[in-house]
Amino acid sequence: MKLLKFSKYLWIYFVYASIALIVTSAIYSRLITDDTRYTIGESIVFETYPIAKIRQYFIEKHKILLWDNKLGSGSSAIGNPSYPQTYPLTYLINFPFRDQLYATRISFFIHYFLGAFFFLLLTKLLKVNIIVATVGSFFYLYNTETSLIFQNGFRSDLIMIAWFPLILLLFIEMLITRKYIFTAFLGFVFSMLIHGGALYNTTYAAVALGIFFLSYLAFNLINNSKTRNLNYLLGLSKLFVTFIIFAFIFSAPKLLPVQESLSDSLRKDLSLESAEADVTPKYYQTIISKLTQEFFLKIESTRKINNIFKGFHVSLYLFSLASLFDRKRLKITFPIFIVFLVSLLASFGSSIPIDFYSLFYYLVPFFKSAHYTIRFLINVYFVLPLLFCLGLNFFVNWMRKIRYLNILTIVFFVLIIPPLRIFIDQAQFFIEETEFTEYSSSNVTLFSASKSNNSDPYRAILGYESPGLNFYTYESVNRDNLDSIGPYYRPTSPYFYSTISKGTPWENNFKTFSILNTKYLFIWEKEQETYNNPKFVSKVRVINEGGSVNENPVFVFEMLKTRDRPYFVTNGSLIVGKQEKDKFNSNLARKIIYSEEFIPMEQSVFSGQSPYLDDYTLEELKMFDVLILNDPLIRNQTYVDDLITTYKANGGKVIKDSNDYRIRDIKKSGFEFSEFVEEPGFMKSIFRTDHKGFFIYSNTFDRNWKVFLNGNKVNSYMADSLVKGVVIDRPGDHVIVMQYVPRSFYAGSILFLIALSLTYGLYRRNFVGNTHPDLFESS
Repeated sequence: MKLLKFSKYLWIYFVYASIALIVTSAIYSRLITDDTRYTIGESIVFETYPIAKIRQYFIEKHKILLWDNKLGSGSSAIGNPSYPQTYPLTYLINFPFRDQLYATRISFFIHYFLGAFFFLLLTKLLKVNIIVATVGSFFYLYNTETSLIFQNGFRSDLIMIAWFPLILLLFIEMLITRKYIFTAFLGFVFSMLIHGGALYNTTYAAVALGIFFLSYLAFNLINNSKTRNLNYLLGLSKLFVTFIIFAFIFSAPKLLPVQESLSDSLRKDLSLESAEADVTPKYYQTIISKLTQEFFLKIESTRKINNIFKGFHVSLYLFSLASLFDRKRLKITFPIFIVFLVSLLASFGSSIPIDFYSLFYYLVPFFKSAHYTIRFLINVYFVLPLLFCLGLNFFVNWMRKIRYLNILTIVFFVLIIPPLRIFIDQAQFFIEETEFTEYSSSNVTLFSASKSNNSDPYRAILGYESPGLNFYTYESVNRDNLDSIGPYYRPTSPYFYSTISKGTPWENNFKTFSILNTKYLFIWEKEQETYNNPKFVSKVRVINEGGSVNENPVFVFEMLKTRDRPYFVTNGSLIVGKQEKDKFNSNLARKIIYSEEFIPMEQSVFSGQSPYLDDYTLEELKMFDVLILNDPLIRNQTYVDDLITTYKANGGKVIKDSNDYRIRDIKKSGFEFSEFVEEPGFMKSIFRTDHKGFFIYSNTFDRNWKVFLNGNKVNSYMADSLVKGVVIDRPGDHVIVMQYVPRSFYAGSILFLIALSLTYGLYRRNFVGNTHPDLFESS
């Protein structure tokens, strides 16, 4: 009978998932307009710009297989064969299908069907309550695989496919047992409110709450529980209002519009510089109206909406801690707390949020030697489901049975969970690997390496992405022929995908691209200002057999930011002035970096550590060839005048306008590596140079990287996340060591082991010989 009941769940999942796949695919087909529909053969690939048409042109005319990272109008990396190591099922199933979209739907179905199967199987084998197992499986799949697949953003319709069948199982189980429907739905609704993926904006949140209210009213009216129903609804209403208040308290500082971020018209209205300003009640009404519009525009922005959900996280965290003091309502409040706990662990910027697999990677030799796909499948379908099913039950029963519940709860979640979250968040990157994937043709091989929007800087050094120069070929290359392309060449296994720049006249570029009938392409990085996120615009250089270089100035790729392995330049410019943290906010700086004169591999621009010009000494300025003044702040004008006069007398150049900026003659650096060692979280480079200069070690670098020059810790400079490097103030031999030490890594590791030991001890004490480790009642 149990097996029969189990099979019913599987059939329910199978039928619903099939319907969901068909419906969502049909919805996509209806929503796509003629302007964004392009065909490949008889299939349809839906794009927001004509990438499919361009890809087809490459395939047919130039035998180039070019993959993009955009599929649909907001999702990315879905069904993309550039992600075989992170999503093997999509990678394997894509090739028999010409249409990536439907292949993605099928791979979704297979993946989540297998996930549900293993969870339900563990449920029966471990005799875990179906509610616990289903909720746990929902959060496991939601927080790991969906965030892994949608690396650049969430699509609510696709996420619905992933988790709604599991919620359906939960709902059916509750209808059968008639238990805990309020608790489960409360956790369900608040879990959606917490995350920005399932409920993408406040409209969806209101709809979800409305559905919950109606569902709960109907259920309780059937059971004639009007009094209890009313009390619960009143309590829920109060709770929701409290959440809203806390959400805006914690998110308002990031959402409220400030003058620098307002639109030009609003800024003009607020300036009050014009004597003709109509300062009347109508004027103030206009200002308030515009402020309100700006505020809600920010809330609805996909880049700002996460602040609201972070506010919900904080408010729910506080509420859950407080609610645990009320032992009488533990059955209602505690599942909410579990929901929040799991979501908290998975919410703040992690691609693989809860990954004990990274621990196994170092402890179990098999995980190091096994094929990545095997390790991945073991992790997804066995290790994490087992830990989730066991962990939820152990923890719940532990919380119910330990005496000093409230004190232990506060200690555990305040002192242990935050460092543990950081530990898990950072440790995951030590296990990423890159598999070499190749798409080559007889005439030309086109590879471009880039990063996903939410990739962290240190992934480059860890090997998650290829941090070398964007020069990738399938065949080996004679390095002697590549002297003209830069001070070094170090090919690595590429982790690549590329996107095509919007608004580029591709029909004209196609004709220009016909010259690329040679073997090698070198993508020369340049920077271009885009709407919200600066992206590399890379000119294509063609490396002929003999090593000669042909440039194609028209054919342009828009790439997400890439990072280079270390190199050495002798020309450096220092920008001093008003800047936002980690970014330029200056047209002058942008004009210089984006200009045709600027060559990143030969010239570097560094951001000064202080906006005050009089904070710099002459010795510091003499390290740079050019001093770029970006409206610097000055406290001691006399000192600054003497400083600049002496700096110019020593051969330095001071510019205030980008029109004055010219690349100086490149000095021959005599730079060479004698040793280069790179391991996960560690890089060591020994090199010799005949000149003073700048050792550039990354375009973007996380602050957790510790950089040492000749044994001494050094500070780094940065320009628009474009360059970070170390000033080399003397010729000769130098040793650079970079070591990644995550925040609270050691403390988090120790606390993690303590928590693990405590959990195991409690398990031995409370569950050995206990055949019913259920949540409240066994189903």
